[in-house]
Amino acid sequence: MIFLGLLSFIQLAILPGWLIVWRWKAPSWLSRVLVAFGVSLLFNHLLVLLLVALGWFCRPVVLSVIGVELLLLLWLLYRNHWAVVPQNATLSISVDLSVDQVTIPKWIRVGLFGAITLIAVSALVTVVTRVLSVNPGVFDIWDDFISFNQWAVDWYNGAIPGGTWWYPQLIPTNWALAYQVIGSSDIQFFVKAVMGLFPIALLFTFVDLFYRSGRTAFLLGLSFTTVLLIALANTFIGSGYVDIPVAFLVFLSGAILFPDMMAKRFLPSHLIIAGLLAASAGLTKQGGLFIILPLLVWVGVMIWANQKNWARVGKWVITTLLVFGVVIAPWYGYKFWQMRMGQDVSEGVGIENALVRAIGEKTLLGKWSYGAQAVALRTSAQLLQSTHLASINNNKLIWNISRQPISRSTALVIMWILMITLVLALVHPVARWSTITVIIPFFLIWATKYSYDFRNLTLVLPFLGMAWGFGLMYLIQLVTRMFNKNKTSGDIKIANHLKVKIPRLPYWISAVILLMVAVVAYWQISYPAPTLYAMHEEKMHSVGMVAINDALYQYYESDGLSGKIRTMYQPAAYLPRLKDYIIADDSSLSLERLKQYEQDPEIHYILWWDSTNNPDALAYLQAQVEMGAYQAIFNVNNYRFVKINAK
Repeated sequence: MIFLGLLSFIQLAILPGWLIVWRWKAPSWLSRVLVAFGVSLLFNHLLVLLLVALGWFCRPVVLSVIGVELLLLLWLLYRNHWAVVPQNATLSISVDLSVDQVTIPKWIRVGLFGAITLIAVSALVTVVTRVLSVNPGVFDIWDDFISFNQWAVDWYNGAIPGGTWWYPQLIPTNWALAYQVIGSSDIQFFVKAVMGLFPIALLFTFVDLFYRSGRTAFLLGLSFTTVLLIALANTFIGSGYVDIPVAFLVFLSGAILFPDMMAKRFLPSHLIIAGLLAASAGLTKQGGLFIILPLLVWVGVMIWANQKNWARVGKWVITTLLVFGVVIAPWYGYKFWQMRMGQDVSEGVGIENALVRAIGEKTLLGKWSYGAQAVALRTSAQLLQSTHLASINNNKLIWNISRQPISRSTALVIMWILMITLVLALVHPVARWSTITVIIPFFLIWATKYSYDFRNLTLVLPFLGMAWGFGLMYLIQLVTRMFNKNKTSGDIKIANHLKVKIPRLPYWISAVILLMVAVVAYWQISYPAPTLYAMHEEKMHSVGMVAINDALYQYYESDGLSGKIRTMYQPAAYLPRLKDYIIADDSSLSLERLKQYEQDPEIHYILWWDSTNNPDALAYLQAQVEMGAYQAIFNVNNYRFVKINAK
């Protein structure tokens, strides 16, 4: 099963996308890998839609498709004389510490670049460590298993999931494809590992931008984005939630174009790739649809700067829009039809209720102010912790030196510094257009409609991190120029040209591949299928509330179960060995419903939370226990588990 799991990982992460972009003249090797990842997800999604619609979504068909892909890869390698990589490689980076006609003096350049690089590497290591800490793992956060993985299981079984509202299905369909390769939806380790690639790939997009442009501001952007992710979306790093995946796809669609905008060049293939990635974002989460508007603006600005021709601008804006529209049309066309026929409903009412519960009734300006302060406080606190100036003690943020609590006003001062940094970023065209077309409008939309959860803002975080990177770099330049007596002309750029030579590259790559094959062979022998299933069951104990899960398993192993358990504790429906006994929903327990369960021959047990019981139902349940009609089994965290003795 390890081999099949690895095959599913490769299929989701790179294989089909690598074949699709084989002939694309990628600006860098890293760009090709990142784009192949995004395009692979899109290909897999469309493949699953097609196969499910035709009724052909089964393991033999999926394995046949992958087999064809592998044969095609071998043929392409053969046609290319197996020359996948050159004999020797040279990484050449022109390190430019300028922002816009302002340069840092030569005497401070090397030290500053070293410090920025060290911080960026530390940020990258932090995220990689976070991802490794949750793998191998299972989907154990609410929407992970209640929604996204359940939809993936429906796709795996050849059915279009119902009750998805407007949520697109790119991630669940990819999981379903992986489950078909593995042959079971009960092993989540490999699809969970794929989710860990998204935050890492997001940060490597900054590395690629630095490599392609030489702008050190992108490394600062990487560090700021890491702080924002940890401050606002730390729980979801490596999880099954789709907020970080959509942020990666949206940012990558822009990153393909940013160096072209800076160099005032126009490459049609980059526009097509950006359109495909934007469509992938729109098929990952509804918020991803937003990116098409900034993307069209960027395309127009880029082509006008290069050619000064309105007809060409119109042609390529329409072309980009058509690429985007054609790709998203099958799914959203189907959802529009479902909504029109009354077969599904929008999640709009639920979102409005969630917003009111989270922030209360506020005016439009009040919502914007609340959103700005909430983000500022969380981000400021994380910045202070990241720089080791502060730490958390008894749920309070305190200074590390004085051990005194940090006031709210201090966090607001940091907020204003960050706002000034964002304003300074407007000097650079990429940061300026990103701020105008993405950061400001998306933040206002979030604050108005979706500020009940910080994760809904994740899409904008890499753009905000990038803008702060350019703003901070410009601020550093202004300060150093103030104290530099020998000021250089604004038109002169002082840059380091770094060259790293890697000799005998094919041998190094072959050694890495052989090492990976050896590791996979060892895993295949050490972790047979029964061992993986046992590991998966143990991990699934963390779904929901561990104390309740342990109590259920303890009773099941000692006394067994004679019938179904009726419960509002929905995680129980996903627990291995127990899920076949569970009938779960989110309803409250009324007296009428309780008496219906007594008459149902299938239902032998009731597991309910006291807070969702009507007073008359709770009193009746307690009376039945006292009279011996019910047997009280346990009460954990006010979850009552009882058996109906008459059955």
